[in-house]
Amino acid sequence: HFQIGAADQPLNRAASDNQGLTRGPWHVCAWRRSKVGHCQFLDSNYAEDAAWVAQARLHVTRAHHIDAVLHTYRHDARHTLAPEPLTSSSSTCAR
Repeated sequence: HFQIGAADQPLNRAASDNQGLTRGPWHVCAWRRSKVGHCQFLDSNYAEDAAWVAQARLHVTRAHHIDAVLHTYRHDARHTLAPEPLTSSSSTCAR
């Protein structure tokens, strides 16, 4: 799950799930636009998400767990270098 101030534990791609994994808020979380709307995504195809998150995390102090799937990612190896995603899960909203 995502938690304000948490260190980013690495994903275990060999595991069927990553239950118990804790990370700071990530770009896949829902974010309050009034807090992070000014943060910029780099014009890059590598690590632009990490650069955005580094900016955004500086502007949030609270989080709220939303027990619902807010979005899904349709992986297509023909169009992305990203590894196959693990599973969809509920998200935490930075506030």
